[in-house]
Amino acid sequence: MKADKTLYRVITIGLWTVLVFLLWLQRVHAVGIGGATVFTICIFIPTIAEVHVLSNFVMPRVRGAVAGAGWFVAGTLLTALAWGGIIALLRRAEGWPLCAGLDLVSSGGSFWQDAVFALPSVTVFNLGFCGLRLYFEQRKAFARQPEAKDEIAGMQVEGDTIFVKEGEALVQVRVDDILYIEGMQNYVKIHALHQTVVTLQTLTALENMLPGGRFFRTHKSFIVNVARVEKISSNRLVVGEQEVPLSPGKKDELFARFVSGKLVSK
Repeated sequence: MKADKTLYRVITIGLWTVLVFLLWLQRVHAVGIGGATVFTICIFIPTIAEVHVLSNFVMPRVRGAVAGAGWFVAGTLLTALAWGGIIALLRRAEGWPLCAGLDLVSSGGSFWQDAVFALPSVTVFNLGFCGLRLYFEQRKAFARQPEAKDEIAGMQVEGDTIFVKEGEALVQVRVDDILYIEGMQNYVKIHALHQTVVTLQTLTALENMLPGGRFFRTHKSFIVNVARVEKISSNRLVVGEQEVPLSPGKKDELFARFVSGKLVSK
């Protein structure tokens, strides 16, 4: 998250610097370095301040698209009006080098015409920076969302049964009746003696909940109840008359934990 915040600040400050420099450079040819600097401060810095307030303090604290859009429109309109007012004040300073080349940001008309003339530029400016802010906010929010395994870290099933959410219902499943569990991306299918339940959960999260002394992950997509294993072959387990894959890298661990101490013959 710190990396996202730093990247956002670097991009924002970089864009501001480039835009200020380009506007300043345009004005230098008409009014000189001093006039260009004053003009840039008078015209551009208020817009930067407005975008900073809108994107950093208002938008992140506003909940709901309608409210956010309302604040965005209000900020954009007020900035356009302020821009028109500053241009009107500069136009009154006759003979001052600062007034040379006002056509860059002025319609050449009245205050209201200048405000309308500035509106597209302010809108694009706000969209760019507020959009950038919201993009990084979304990235940060996504990064904060814990995976299912994080939410249940350290939790273990207690008792003889578990409740599994299937659709809108909660289904009770006896832990001892579970034969094997099959992972399907963000879903798991629990195969038990008398029922099969599908629920929105990751296999890793469920593995962390189940008692490790009774359940074993044989494959990236399968967990078996070791007590229900009927046969072990080179790369297969038979559990409840169903074959479950056994990854080569898991076979030695399975034997070390559950089989070696029970071998009658070798």
